[in-house]
Amino acid sequence: MNTYKISYKWDKESFIKASKEAYDYEFKNSTKRYIGWLFVGLAQFGVVALLKNGAPGLLYISTFLILYWYVLRWKLRELILKKSFKSEPNSKVEVIANDDFLKINNKKISWDKLDSIVKLDNGYILRGEGKFLYFPKSATNSDFIQFIKSKLIEKK
Repeated sequence: MNTYKISYKWDKESFIKASKEAYDYEFKNSTKRYIGWLFVGLAQFGVVALLKNGAPGLLYISTFLILYWYVLRWKLRELILKKSFKSEPNSKVEVIANDDFLKINNKKISWDKLDSIVKLDNGYILRGEGKFLYFPKSATNSDFIQFIKSKLIEKK
């Protein structure tokens, strides 16, 4: 039986950096990115309403939505993540991958529940059932990643 093991430590800073990288990837590859364009369109209608009727309401609302969408959304999420980081300092994560399952600390995940693995600049996202797992690149090795890829291909 093939078994691969990696381990890494989460501290608040690395957790936030990994969350940002995963957030950027998910947003870039999602239809949600078009919502910001809708807010820009609303702002244009707001300008027209202001110029024609002297009614600034739509312009104020759309400006707030644009600021939220492009500036504040990650900042608020980052603040929530920092406040909710309740792990012990330098928490250790152990990942074991074998022919039957993937085990993270003491939680087993069957290969059937996992769909794909995506390489990012500083790590990998393992996706499945609308959720994802992030593995820092510094903690992984090519054998571990190849094994995961082979298990995902095998399942199809």
